[in-house]
Amino acid sequence: MKNSLLFVFIINITNLYSQSDSVLDFYPLQVGNYWQYHVIFDSAFDYEDTTYYSYREVVGDTVMLNGQTYFAIQGNNEFSNYSNTEFLRVDTGTGCIMEYDAEAPNGEILHDSLYMMVGDTFTEPYRFTIIECTSIDTVNILAHEQIVKSFRMPIINLSYVYKLAYGLGVIYWRSVVVDIVYASRTSEITYAKINGQEYGSLISDVCKDASGAITFYLFQNFPNPFNPATTINYSLSEAAFVQLKVFDVLGRDIKTLTDKFQSAGNYKIEFDASDMPNGVYIYKLTAGNFTAAKKMILLK
Repeated sequence: MKNSLLFVFIINITNLYSQSDSVLDFYPLQVGNYWQYHVIFDSAFDYEDTTYYSYREVVGDTVMLNGQTYFAIQGNNEFSNYSNTEFLRVDTGTGCIMEYDAEAPNGEILHDSLYMMVGDTFTEPYRFTIIECTSIDTVNILAHEQIVKSFRMPIINLSYVYKLAYGLGVIYWRSVVVDIVYASRTSEITYAKINGQEYGSLISDVCKDASGAITFYLFQNFPNPFNPATTINYSLSEAAFVQLKVFDVLGRDIKTLTDKFQSAGNYKIEFDASDMPNGVYIYKLTAGNFTAAKKMILLK
């Protein structure tokens, strides 16, 4: 029986790798795709231990300064409870996931290599990292049998592992820091919506910090660069008088997008710059004592 199951598993893997489009499903990138994770943070200091939910969401796509089109993914960084945005694209020819980095050669770095088999490694020279595929198994994930690839990235004083599931993407990651003190963060998938299909149970609102409260945050606009319209999202942890303004690089006040009292929650502003010239602009959010600003590029 074991030999039969192993034979079927090998056949499935062989069929999968014979179809390049199928391999790309280990990292499904499409606007609207959404993932939620249960996170456990553990440290040498008991008072720092906590658990919460995090998320990742493909919120749009945009052309970056290197001329490549990337998907904008907002969510919680694995080393932080606070929201951020990363820009990823799939190289269909090589099966590589590329991440936008303005300071890297060609403006991008290697994020993942989907064709990797057990024992294969890839190196990202710009960040001096080496990632190894350690196993490929069939695992029950959110009530579905999926092929799962496991990876590890050995770094001095840091152990980092993660898993990609066929049809789901990132389902698990764990980072362990062993330096002066011990600390670990483990994230495991609890829900996903992929290409319109839902898996698992949705937690209604996970734009939160470790205490369970929604955080103040100003997201990167998307698309960026844009022509002529773009979307700006922000979150408020509590009710406050809110101003969202656009400035040019000389600091001149160009437009006011929001100027009113708002309740705690998540907000979206559609900004149309049809009447403005090309250039770099700054949008600034002020909410109570919170202030944040980011750059955006109008390119007609």
